[in-house]
Amino acid sequence: MAASVELSDTVLSFTSLGDTTQLAARVKDAAGAVMAGATVTWATLHPSFATVSSTGLVTSVATGTATITATSSSASTTATTTVSQVASSVTLSPTSLSLTSIGATATLTPTVKDAGGTTISGATVTWATSISSVATVSSAGRVTAIADGTATITATSGSASTTATVVVTCSTDTDSDRLYDCVETNTGTYVSTSDTGTDPNDSDSDDDAISDGDEVLGTLGGLDLPSLGANPVMPTILIEHDWFDDGGHSHKPTVTQLAMVTASFAAQGVQIIHDYGQGAPFDGGNFISDEDGDVDGGFGTEYYAYKAANFDANRSGYFHYNLLPHRYNGGSSSGLAEINGDDLITATRTFYTNDLAVAGTIQHELGHNLNLRHGGNVNTNRKPNYNSVMSYNYQFYGVDDDCTPQENGVLDYSHGVNPSLDEENLNETLGICGGAPGWDWNQDGDALDVGLIADINRDWNPLPSPPVVGDGDLEILFDYDDWSNLSYTGITDFDGAVAGFREAELAICQAFPDNLSGTN
Repeated sequence: MAASVELSDTVLSFTSLGDTTQLAARVKDAAGAVMAGATVTWATLHPSFATVSSTGLVTSVATGTATITATSSSASTTATTTVSQVASSVTLSPTSLSLTSIGATATLTPTVKDAGGTTISGATVTWATSISSVATVSSAGRVTAIADGTATITATSGSASTTATVVVTCSTDTDSDRLYDCVETNTGTYVSTSDTGTDPNDSDSDDDAISDGDEVLGTLGGLDLPSLGANPVMPTILIEHDWFDDGGHSHKPTVTQLAMVTASFAAQGVQIIHDYGQGAPFDGGNFISDEDGDVDGGFGTEYYAYKAANFDANRSGYFHYNLLPHRYNGGSSSGLAEINGDDLITATRTFYTNDLAVAGTIQHELGHNLNLRHGGNVNTNRKPNYNSVMSYNYQFYGVDDDCTPQENGVLDYSHGVNPSLDEENLNETLGICGGAPGWDWNQDGDALDVGLIADINRDWNPLPSPPVVGDGDLEILFDYDDWSNLSYTGITDFDGAVAGFREAELAICQAFPDNLSGTN
């Protein structure tokens, strides 16, 4: 009768699933003699981890520990079986990546298998990149493009490992603006130098005559436009203001005056950047010592000598240059500007402390640089339906906002929304805006006349008595959409390198009116 059972191995260890080991049982009687041919039955207490056949063949099933029992009559013994998968191979999907923009990402998926080819669920995988300056990889296998080049990503589990190749390509510049296509994301929103929001097929995405690359990277001439606040997806206008002091006062524009101009443009999605020497990086903007406060010759030898001495050469082609003297040419004109150019004079004479008048005059002269005339696209001045600081009616006073020809202190260019006015067929009931309120064009005490003939492009504030006439011509007066027709290309004029040579037409502007206070 069986007294004991002995096994060929009492501790089994498996490193892969489906692996097998054959156990042999030896049965002995009470005297210790081997009982040949004794019947042995086999069993496992944990069949989910390891099974055993009727002949003692043990097969690993899953990670865990199982007890194998061999029994003969009333005698039995056990063997402990441990199943613990060990990585034998690692594969990646995909095995190669092509990333075409800086910051682009992709995830590599690893599969770890044991020696039997069974996947190891939840296997620990560590990651590494051969060149972190080209591509990085996270602990989850997420690869991020850093710069042009090729990197090898290695995935390791235990002693097993494999690799994937990552190629980062970002060296095509379709529009030749010094920005690679892969960073020009065409979203219309600037985020960073690796996500510029610009159009890869347009070197000047915002049509402000400054290339996207210059606004993002700075110019090749060393002008740091990014630090000044240039935005490649918003039209940007840069102005340097230099000024005279005379008679115990300064013609330096104030923060308030320039902020008014800035706000007017910002409301239309246009960015104005003023440099009046307010501190780094705004290191232009200079006080110029002049004996008489008068710029002789307007845009002549004196003007260009001052500009050459104070305006950095690398700003040409990017900045407008505004000189603020007491006067120019010994006259009373409030300003002089190139039409579709880069030079302007704002002569703030006695009204240098009148914020609205100074801001309006700067915006007026700048408007000439942006290809606007006193009537928008024409020289016809004082059109009552042309609601713009380009008109003499509104330069010092701000534009109308209540459909009358009299100003209301709003700094603005015209939006082109008013109907035309035929001076040979006026309908007073329709006023300026095509409806109420009407306007008494002939100043006869009512706004009821229809079919009226009147010369109405004249000064309406204050109302003179008797009425004054306009420019002597009877014509159809048209509004004009200034904002939609701004031209930014004047900065490429590079002014007259030779004094007296003019590429741009000049606009000579009105004197400050005697009936308006020089202060706020």
